[in-house]
Amino acid sequence: MQRTVLLGNTFPFALLRRDANVRTLSLDELRSALAGTTVVSFWGHENTRAAAEAILGGVSLLPPTERPALSLSPDDLPTLAGRAFRTCYVLVPDYAPGYRPAIGAEPGPSDILGWHALRIDWL
Repeated sequence: MQRTVLLGNTFPFALLRRDANVRTLSLDELRSALAGTTVVSFWGHENTRAAAEAILGGVSLLPPTERPALSLSPDDLPTLAGRAFRTCYVLVPDYAPGYRPAIGAEPGPSDILGWHALRIDWL
């Protein structure tokens, strides 16, 4: 049976309601972690999704709904599409120092200088 993993472009730390471990991963480590899995995506920015999919070697980051919102299970694990997860991967775009898009504007692929990855494990 194929493992299912949660992945997004950011994680709302306001949803951390129990102990969790956050660590950085190289992009190669993220690609390896995703190999052979089913990815459940909560990617929130359509304009950067194709660039992120390319970085991941073609992994689909199409979310089940447009700009899906995570919620919490009764035991405070992140949930999406009716499923709770103990691990969440985050692929984060890197922008120029101090960069903030204008109000109402979304950053585009040309604004991305690189990427880094995080893994969040709930204890």
